[in-house]
Amino acid sequence: MRRKSLFAAVVVLCLLLTAMPAPMAESPVEQEAWQTGPFPPANFQYARHDAAFVPGPAGEPWANKIYFLGGRTSPGTESPDIWMFDPVAGTFTDTGANVVEDVSNYNANLILDDGTGRGPAVYVVGGTNKDGGGVSIGMVQRYYPQTNQAESLPTADNFNGMVGGSRVAAMGTAVVDDLIYVYGGWETAAAPYFSAETWRFDPNAPSGSRWTLLGTPLHIARSYIQSAVQDGKIYAIGGVGSYDGAELDPTDAVEVLDTANLAAGWTVLAPMPTAGGEGRGYGFDSDTRLVNAPWHGKLYVVASNDWADVSSEMLEYDIATNMWRDDLPELPTPRADLAGTFVPLCTPDPDDGLPGLWTFGGRINTSCEPPLGPTEFYPLPSFGTGLTDATINGLAQLPAGEMGVYLAILEPVSATLPIEVVWSNGTTGPSATYSWAEPGLYTVAVTATNCPSATVTASLTVEVLCVELAGAMVTGPVELLEGEAGLYSVSLEPPAVTPPIELVWSNGLTGTSAVYSWAIPGDYTVVVTATNCAGLAEVTGTLGVTVAAQMHYVYLPIVVRNE
Repeated sequence: MRRKSLFAAVVVLCLLLTAMPAPMAESPVEQEAWQTGPFPPANFQYARHDAAFVPGPAGEPWANKIYFLGGRTSPGTESPDIWMFDPVAGTFTDTGANVVEDVSNYNANLILDDGTGRGPAVYVVGGTNKDGGGVSIGMVQRYYPQTNQAESLPTADNFNGMVGGSRVAAMGTAVVDDLIYVYGGWETAAAPYFSAETWRFDPNAPSGSRWTLLGTPLHIARSYIQSAVQDGKIYAIGGVGSYDGAELDPTDAVEVLDTANLAAGWTVLAPMPTAGGEGRGYGFDSDTRLVNAPWHGKLYVVASNDWADVSSEMLEYDIATNMWRDDLPELPTPRADLAGTFVPLCTPDPDDGLPGLWTFGGRINTSCEPPLGPTEFYPLPSFGTGLTDATINGLAQLPAGEMGVYLAILEPVSATLPIEVVWSNGTTGPSATYSWAEPGLYTVAVTATNCPSATVTASLTVEVLCVELAGAMVTGPVELLEGEAGLYSVSLEPPAVTPPIELVWSNGLTGTSAVYSWAIPGDYTVVVTATNCAGLAEVTGTLGVTVAAQMHYVYLPIVVRNE
């Protein structure tokens, strides 16, 4: 019997091993570990908030920074202060700007062009006004890093997602092509508590017509959804889907919405390994601009938890295989309700966490009592050789009105393609043509980016020289009768002389031509003086004119006599 039992056990074990799926390929991130970054200042203690990385030209003080539009500072308080974090320098800065209404339980949505000409902008849709009675608000707010201005949109643009007549908060949101998609949410007034609606907000539409309720509800109504975007598809991962008036329970539901095929609605995908919400999802579509990185095609979720617990878990989802992994390195600090963003910057420093997944704040206990979570980052593998330097090759002196060709010399020559090159006159590509009409000192500047956000800049000062006058020739009639008017014009050498040109004729007239007339016969001279280059160059033109007397006739009466 013992032999038979042992044999049966071996058979069962073999069958189980045969039925087990083949191990997944090594994750592109599993060789790394989470690291603790700079600790936030004492007055930047936020939870139930979010972060947005805002790209832009290198050298601009607002660009390539991470922004936080306020957040929960304790169980019952919120702050309106907008903070900025520089991931390269590792410094936090209070921008001095404040949101109109401080809220928590929000997502930060990056809109590159909202039609105002002030973008990019970070948008916040609704949220919980905890220190205003804990109500859910519909206000849409936005912040412009370039001008450091925050404002709210008109009430006609409020979000009005409802359940049982009560507005919801803690919705999932995602941005595709500068459109904000809002889905799910919850309210605490009465069952069923959770929303499955999907809305779309178009910041470029006229006020009052920016919201559209899409006919694409989630299969599982829920809130605190962990969202990620890749290839124009929105992934709604987990969330909180059950509430009995006191206890919140998570869901493992995962769904995807193809924004290019809304008619297909949300599609159910493989569930999470463990149900969870209130964490952060990371995709790489809008930030990497579809750069072919090792982690493209993966999604990541960190700190997915079962309220009110905290979590240090990191999950990876493979889009191609529809499979999850939960054996990746964990956060050093377990937490929930944190901010998170992917930072696509590429620098020569191998230890600065760039590019990487970044987290900020969040509650590290069952309430939002400070101290709140630290800054942590997870470096992603290098995906290419970043640019390190740029110079400009071209003429440093150029005559006014002439074309000069300037070429960007980028280093290293092995820098990973594609490389985006933008010149200060708006031209894109490795070279650009410049021309200036006025003499003076001008700057040619170029910005080059790759990897996908290793950015270098270069500038060249160009002295634009004046093309001086070399000669002037007067043309017109050389013989006139007394009292007769003659039109005289001037032609200048060289033809491409630098303007402005001042022309003064000897009769006091100005301009390229003048009319002369003399009342007394004799020899006269038409003279014009031309100057340019601010009076530094002067030439004269002359033409001799002979004025003759007119013939006068006397008519005598004829007398006829009849004899």
